[in-house]
Amino acid sequence: MMIKNTITIARRLAGSRALSSAGPVTVDTHTHFLPIEWPDFAKRHGGEEWPWMRPNEGGNPQKAMLMQGKTEFRPVHYACWDIPKRLADMDADSIDHQMIRYTRRRLRPDARPC
Repeated sequence: MMIKNTITIARRLAGSRALSSAGPVTVDTHTHFLPIEWPDFAKRHGGEEWPWMRPNEGGNPQKAMLMQGKTEFRPVHYACWDIPKRLADMDADSIDHQMIRYTRRRLRPDARPC
């Protein structure tokens, strides 16, 4: 799924104004990708403080709560996991590129790289 979404983004960028000489490029320098479904890291690696997503926050399928173990970490919305909607939002905001940042260290500062 991630490879397919990456290809979709690459195809979009290949035809975007960002790669032409049409003018300035707008780059969002701080965004995240958080999948709506996560593996059970606690089961796989032990420990209880692994991140996971609690979907349908407040009964809304476009919102979720990023969890750290049993603790609510941060509310998030569809743009974190829904690539087509993210691309539509980028178009609406005239964003040509996004730099995706990761959050692993903040959520699990003690975790070793996978």
